[in-house]
Amino acid sequence: SLGVILDDAIVVAILISGRGSNMASLIEAAKADDYPAEIVLVVSNRPDAPGLTHAHNHGIATAVVDHTRYGKDRDGQGQHRARGSACPPGHAERAPPPVEPSR
Repeated sequence: SLGVILDDAIVVAILISGRGSNMASLIEAAKADDYPAEIVLVVSNRPDAPGLTHAHNHGIATAVVDHTRYGKDRDGQGQHRARGSACPPGHAERAPPPVEPSR
């Protein structure tokens, strides 16, 4: 997941490649009034990822960055990176702290 602090609120983009089972757990957790973040975007590298439909059905914006467009040129994908902290769900203890976006 990617987290960015905006005006004391943490907005989160979740990166998935398939079903998004961890994403689904985060979406459910985010329904709690005391959840410390808002999930605003789900991004997948696969246009057919079932998790995109799940996110859309919960009113969360979705996007696809189809990695097959770039072949083996991983540097070509850099233009799609966002500022913030990247953290696979379940591994938050290893993530760097969120950063405030440049304005």
